Amino acid sequence: MLKNSTIKSDIPEGSGLGSSAALSVALARCFSTDPHRIFTTAKDFEDEFHAGSSGLDVFTSANGGLCTLSKSEFQKLPDE
Repeated sequence: MLKNSTIKSDIPEGSGLGSSAALSVALARCFSTDPHRIFTTAKDFEDEFHAGSSGLDVFTSANGGLCTLSKSEFQKLPDE
């Protein structure tokens, strides 16, 4: 079944603020509630927008807050 959705955002397009990552995560959440699957699906969408991406913006958008990349693995930094 196809459904229509409207996505509203205050993120200025092309501003370098992760608008494509935010959109990718929003779309991925339409298909899954599993955090790993959301990340991998959103990363696939982001790769299409930018012909490949590091995944850092996607990880940050999916998990909120700051994150770090260590040994090819993303980790969310503590909120405090």
